[in-house]
This record gives sequence, structure tokens and C-alpha cells, in this order.
Amino acid sequence: MADDFRDILSSSDTGVRLSIKARAGARPGKSEERTPKIVQVADGKRALEIAIAAPARDGRANQAILALLAGELRLKRADLSLKAGTANRLKLIEITGNPQVLYAKVAAWLAGCGSKRSGVHSTKNSR
Repeated sequence: MADDFRDILSSSDTGVRLSIKARAGARPGKSEERTPKIVQVADGKRALEIAIAAPARDGRANQAILALLAGELRLKRADLSLKAGTANRLKLIEITGNPQVLYAKVAAWLAGCGSKRSGVHSTKNSR
């Protein structure tokens, strides 16, 4: 099961890294707000899409994403950091801790994100 997420989740010496596609400025109250889902991105790769209401200004959206992930994964917010993609929709989140434990925990959570929906969603040509 864990290998199903190799393109989204990887181990590092200090923890794990998670590929994210951010959707900042989602309208509050919409059912899709704060509902993570796995989506196709460029080159046939996937990422975890997270829609948040915070605007993409002054790092507010990035902070909201990190707080959301910390809450969903029941981790300390201080254990999550933005490794790449500060000003980009595609981001790389680093989660610090025991790599084996974190990988299993995040992979199980990702499997739950996929089971709530009917498969992977494509972001191409979606309006």
C-alpha cells in the first residue's frame, strides 16, 4: 500500500517529504474547502491537492496548509516545513521525525484521502 504513493511521498534522512498542489483562496463554506484529494499534475505525476480559504499573500496560504496538515496527521506544527514552492502552487512539504513511522502514517492517511473519492482527479481541463 505504501508504494502506491512513491510519486507523492518520499523518505529523507530526517523524516518524509510530501508533494502538494495548493488551491489558495477557495471560497469559505464550499464543501471542497479543506478536503485533500490526490490529483494528476504535469508529466503524469500526482500530488495531494489542498484547497484552503487563506489568500496566497504574505505566506498566509502556506501557513494554513502546514497547519491543516499538522492537524490532519496529528503532528506538531513545528515538525512541518515548506522545503520548496514558497511562491508556487506545487510545493514540497518536509515532515521531521522517524522516517519509517512517518512514512507509514502519511501513507495510511493518503490512502484514506483516496478512499473518500472515486479515484484520482485530473486537474487538466477542469473548469
